[in-house]
Amino acid sequence: MTNAFLIKASRARLGRFTTRGYSGQNPALPGDPVGVSLEHRLQTASGLTPHLGRQAVWVGARLRRDGAHRGRGLFGSHLMSPPRPWLIGVQANNTSAVERDRIAQLLQGPIRDHGDWILLSTCHRVEVYGFGAAPQLNRNIRAESGESAVRHLMRVAAGLESAIIGEDEVLHQVREALARTRASRALDNRLGRMFETAIAAGRLARAERMVGGGNLAQRAVTWLGQRSELAGGSVLIAGAGRMGSALAHAARLAGSEVTIASRNPARAQRLARLYGGRGVDLASGAEIATKSAAVAVALAGMWQEFRPDDAMLPPIADISAPPAVLASIRSRLNGDFLGIDDLYTRTRPVPSAYIEKAEQIVEIKTREFAEWLERRA
Repeated sequence: MTNAFLIKASRARLGRFTTRGYSGQNPALPGDPVGVSLEHRLQTASGLTPHLGRQAVWVGARLRRDGAHRGRGLFGSHLMSPPRPWLIGVQANNTSAVERDRIAQLLQGPIRDHGDWILLSTCHRVEVYGFGAAPQLNRNIRAESGESAVRHLMRVAAGLESAIIGEDEVLHQVREALARTRASRALDNRLGRMFETAIAAGRLARAERMVGGGNLAQRAVTWLGQRSELAGGSVLIAGAGRMGSALAHAARLAGSEVTIASRNPARAQRLARLYGGRGVDLASGAEIATKSAAVAVALAGMWQEFRPDDAMLPPIADISAPPAVLASIRSRLNGDFLGIDDLYTRTRPVPSAYIEKAEQIVEIKTREFAEWLERRA
């Protein structure tokens, strides 16, 4: 199968991307043995095989090591000795939710030893930001450095890279990534400042927005409503976290009665009270699911208790990453299953006014961070 992935062209102008196709799942790097898997290369690369000596930069559509960029300022012409910021990552447009989760798990170990790395894992992306030597990964991995890396983080926080432009959840995920890193180890203050600036950009971009940009939970419930009568019906929500709460809220707005199932029944009950429903554990939720008008799922980990027999199943929207519903169940649903990657394609009209304002803020904040970094040199 031919996949398509986006890489940012090496120009400063916002929003200009180049699409390049490639064949095969994991094209080999020069010197790779034939058949070496992405996972093996990730394990090797995550074991701190660094880019030594020269910065890796994007030129056109390929990654090269360019000694001419060593010693230059963040944005080109000023002499500067500190390492440039970089990012590596994968997105839903070229990597499945299961593979993204595998990559995130593989990176957990090496990242714990690096105060100059931060892992950002959202519904549709797994990215690592850092300073200094970056892990050396294969060409399926998006890699950027300097201005492009900084700008990309600003755009992510502003919701410009999201399936739903301007959605709020991604800003929370950026904030969580920073807080989680600071709680686990001493963080390089350059990286902390970069994420704080991105969070400020995200807040500013949304400050003048008249209405919310929507979210994945709303889209998932809308999809369920196209396949089942939700008004007056019952919807089983599996998950009592932020996304589970968002699903419950959207289901209530659609006129449904909600039952919330969680690994922590007490938490499910607390959340259910807010929506006039009831809370149960996941085993009970699995029994209720088959009798519901629809099922919406947002869980961390597999929903092992949900193993229905051959009875007819309601439509299921699983926005967990990776999917929580077992593959054997998903295959039975045909067109009545919605996964997180199915929501990646943008189908709504692009909010041009928000984009224009947000891109201006991204440019301002990118420059602000660059100037701060230059002053530190």
